[in-house]
Amino acid sequence: MNTRVFGALVAPLFLLSSCAKLLDYAKDHPADVASCCRIDSVTTTSLVSPTPQHYNFLYNTAGLPVEIAAQVPGTFNYQNYYFRYDSHNRLKDYLFTDGGGATYVYSWDRYTYPAHNIVVDSTYDYQGMLSDPNPIYPDNLTSVKTITQDAQGRNTRIIYWSPYYQDTTYIHYDAQGDVILPGVGYDNKVNWYQLSPTWQLVFNDYSKHNPYAPATLVFPASITAYDQYGLPTAFKQRATNATLMVFNSYATIDVSYSCDTAKAIKEVGY
Repeated sequence: MNTRVFGALVAPLFLLSSCAKLLDYAKDHPADVASCCRIDSVTTTSLVSPTPQHYNFLYNTAGLPVEIAAQVPGTFNYQNYYFRYDSHNRLKDYLFTDGGGATYVYSWDRYTYPAHNIVVDSTYDYQGMLSDPNPIYPDNLTSVKTITQDAQGRNTRIIYWSPYYQDTTYIHYDAQGDVILPGVGYDNKVNWYQLSPTWQLVFNDYSKHNPYAPATLVFPASITAYDQYGLPTAFKQRATNATLMVFNSYATIDVSYSCDTAKAIKEVGY
């Protein structure tokens, strides 16, 4: 047999065999495989309008998210969300604008790092244009969160300040790496916030797994489907309209992912 033909036949057969082993491995080690995945898009429906709304997730060359883009041409009813990073690939800015090509920034979170385990999140409202390098109205500071992190880079204390309210929150984790909350249990699948340190920091969720009880304002959505790597692909309303990540008050939230199978195979040794 021609060696070129043989090689062309063996390569896909090897990949199929490796993928089958990878799926078996993922059943017992979901986080190892999911680390090679990222959110590709989200589709939502609301109780008010059953028309699906679609959002694309864009990334830079380092694999960090840079935009959540509403795919609703010509409308300002939906927001676009932007993420910028410093020279160390640490989150520097989290901003949002109206959709439809708008560039006026409604909210700007600036992240600074005064110590190796401290993150300061300063939130400003109504802050000029998307092209501005810094918030241009410092008097529009609405809140400051001073975050302390543990050796694993997880938030453990948040000191919140605003002109009207101050509070300190302590966050504790169990042996499985999930936030300890009264009455809340977790599945054994992968929390989608685990796919990027950006999601973890912005949305203050470092739990390794997904909460399934109770139906509260903190966790209002039920997971109705997972993919082969243990990532949630469908959420639905539970106690209230589902609110997850930047998606507020929706009846359903469907998620699709892009997974680098070749990278996962290499990392787990198949």
